[in-house]
Amino acid sequence: RMLNIRRLVPSACRLEASLSRPSRSTTIIFPRSATVPRDVVSTRPLSLSATVWKKQKEIIDRDAEEEDDDGLPQDYKKKTLKVGSRRLDTFVAKSAGVPSSQAEKLVLSGRVRVNDEKTSKKAYNVQQGDAVDIWQEVCEDNADFAYAIRTEVKSYDVTNTGYDIHVHSWKRFLVDNWR
Repeated sequence: RMLNIRRLVPSACRLEASLSRPSRSTTIIFPRSATVPRDVVSTRPLSLSATVWKKQKEIIDRDAEEEDDDGLPQDYKKKTLKVGSRRLDTFVAKSAGVPSSQAEKLVLSGRVRVNDEKTSKKAYNVQQGDAVDIWQEVCEDNADFAYAIRTEVKSYDVTNTGYDIHVHSWKRFLVDNWR
């Protein structure tokens, strides 16, 4: 016997069922011998208030972010960098807060890595998923490590004035000393 799930949810479980937001066509198949108590059957369809839905969506979004756990420290800042191009030197200038001439020197002198590889190509276009490290200084406790500004590109949007690059940024990120 096929019964509509909206009519079978007990009142105590109504909120939990409504949060999972089953479609109108969702059905549950019960064996012929199954009986459903009268107080369980509801003729009123489940509805979800906008407030409850927003709260549930926030929980789902938070859980999705936690699933993205890639082992990196969670003390990053989410930023949107507004740049004219995706070139590495422009990106470094904006993410490190330095003038473009100094950013160009950082790239050409080997103080910038993209995805754990040294690069001296200032015209490289950063892509979604790239991790850019800008070398700052050697770690005082261990010379095998250094502090860097790490910026991970999460996504970017093309705008009329250039690009809005959405990033996660760390100001003092501990990396291996590549210099």
